[in-house]
Amino acid sequence: SAFPLTPATMITKPRQHERTVRRISESHFEYSPLKTLHLYKQGSTIAEIAAQRNIKEATVWEHFAKLIEHNQCGICRILPREKIASIRHYIRSEHDTLKAIKERLGNTPATYDEIACVLANVKKQNKQQSIFQLIKWLRVIRCRVRCSLAQQRSCKQRLEQLALQTPMLMMNRREFLDFFNRHMRICHHVIDPRPTIA
Repeated sequence: SAFPLTPATMITKPRQHERTVRRISESHFEYSPLKTLHLYKQGSTIAEIAAQRNIKEATVWEHFAKLIEHNQCGICRILPREKIASIRHYIRSEHDTLKAIKERLGNTPATYDEIACVLANVKKQNKQQSIFQLIKWLRVIRCRVRCSLAQQRSCKQRLEQLALQTPMLMMNRREFLDFFNRHMRICHHVIDPRPTIA
């Protein structure tokens, strides 16, 4: 198997461990983008944040892109799904330049700042993430949408067991979906490994 489940230190409280992992990640993240996110969550617009913090609006957008790439903020909080999908269609690789994407978009309305945020989301999806982050993402994009409550509870228990057995397991989303489809045998659904918006 590409991802052998070697026994690791047993974790008895997965949610507490997940919160600890998230706090450690946030502690290594720059303060300035997190302050921008805090103001945005409070209802401030991009222009208002720039004015309050005495920075350029372009800097606020740079903060958003960084937050998205490092999984500190969901892109759907920043841009509407329709806009995200219209830009994502023209991104071929995380190594694309903003200029190249803009040229492919043609007359499709999108700013460089919006493109940067969507590109950051693509980079996030290709990053290595903890098993706890991946399970949480899976349950949001698939379990709550397609499965009954009984099936969700069954899947949750088995996914948590995986996390307890392999708390240090890291992979990107595509690898995780491939692993889930080929080896987990949790439910009868096969998950499309193509990129998602979330």
